[in-house]
Amino acid sequence: MWSFGYGLLFAIGVFLYPLLIEGAVFPGMLLMEQLDYIDSYYWWLLYAPVVGIGIVLGICIEVAFFKWLLLPRIHEGSFPVRSWFYYRKWFLGHMMEVSLEVLGTLYSTLYLKPWFRLLGAHIGRGSEISTVRHVEPEMLVAGDACFLADDVMIGTPRVEGGEIAIGYVHVGDKTFVGNSALVPQGKVLGSGVLIGCLSTTPQTNPIQDGTSWFGSPSLLLPRRQQAEHFAESRTYAPPRHLILIRYCIEFFRVTLPCTLFVATATMLMNITDMIQDTTPLWFQVAMLPPLYLGFGALGFLAVIGCKWLLVGRYAASNHPLWCNFVWRTELVTGIYENFGVYFFLDLLRGTPFIAWPLKLLGMKIGRRCYIDSSWYTEFDCIRLGDEAALNEDANLQTHLFEDRVMKVDGVTVGKRCTVGLKTTVLYGTALGDDAALGDLSLLMKGESLPAGTRWQGTPARRLA
Repeated sequence: MWSFGYGLLFAIGVFLYPLLIEGAVFPGMLLMEQLDYIDSYYWWLLYAPVVGIGIVLGICIEVAFFKWLLLPRIHEGSFPVRSWFYYRKWFLGHMMEVSLEVLGTLYSTLYLKPWFRLLGAHIGRGSEISTVRHVEPEMLVAGDACFLADDVMIGTPRVEGGEIAIGYVHVGDKTFVGNSALVPQGKVLGSGVLIGCLSTTPQTNPIQDGTSWFGSPSLLLPRRQQAEHFAESRTYAPPRHLILIRYCIEFFRVTLPCTLFVATATMLMNITDMIQDTTPLWFQVAMLPPLYLGFGALGFLAVIGCKWLLVGRYAASNHPLWCNFVWRTELVTGIYENFGVYFFLDLLRGTPFIAWPLKLLGMKIGRRCYIDSSWYTEFDCIRLGDEAALNEDANLQTHLFEDRVMKVDGVTVGKRCTVGLKTTVLYGTALGDDAALGDLSLLMKGESLPAGTRWQGTPARRLA
């Protein structure tokens, strides 16, 4: 039995999470409201970028402050779950998760590495860190020019027998860890290693240089497809002017979603404030849902405009990491995921209405489709047949980074096809009519599923 005092500590922690987010968000929102009272011509909306930057900096400072206040140094080992150490680790772990949800645009940019280093991570030159999860930055030792892709789980602690085990993860030079892969604590990845999408590491430790692994449990791949060759200056050794241009573009990737949120939310508050003095309470309450949906739709139109203005129409292509196409499409993805999805599109998941905004972004969607996912990037490369079903968080992955080359290609889902819960379909694939891909599965790039067949697993294997 856990003591009353220990339980009280957790209750305080649960109370503090939203309070800390409010502490970073609401001062700027209140400033916008004050400026509204001073200026009735809406010039105060020009302050939205300042408030958006303030939100990003505020949360970064809060996380760093509590990290060095509560756990200035972490050591490898096992610690009791019922301990002061575990409570501090739990609190900071949740703060990192909150930062990933609120500061999603900071991840995958050059601005992430200085912040991670401030939190204690050891990251080599030229490394790319995307949306890593469940990571204790101080336990991460990454070499030069490595690549940690989206939703990678690095050094996840293990709780067993009433104790939590924590250990370093060493990632060698030019090692690639694919989307949603798991690298447990204590692992040492050699140089030039590849861990595939939705895969985990083998039991051996350390993992030999230059080897490639895929699946769960993982299997050794004897060889892997080579990416199209681009000059080193566009992949691993960019000149200074490209680094500067990327910093400039990614500044807007980090700040623009927060800016759009601040401007939209403040306008919503402004309209609500205007009607409260002239209408009865029941009318004010009744107006809140349509007002929110209206401003959400207006904000999503801004996302659609950014997509067509900055990128235009996506098509099958290859691009080196250090080129403006990659930075522009990542900017669009950041605005879409961290503003459009959270503020509006997630409300429409599983309803017939979600097809409309996705079609405006360029997706080809047939009649009577069921869509319970918002995991899309290159919208024009996706084609859904009539009555296709995408279950919760199904991921149609129309691009991958391979050897620092972004490869883009299409995904075709035929009529009456089913894609399971949290299943990933890689680019260059096609599902024939009436095919079904089960939950937590992975369809490898370039594969086609025959019509009427059923598949399951990572990688997908035929069941019927």
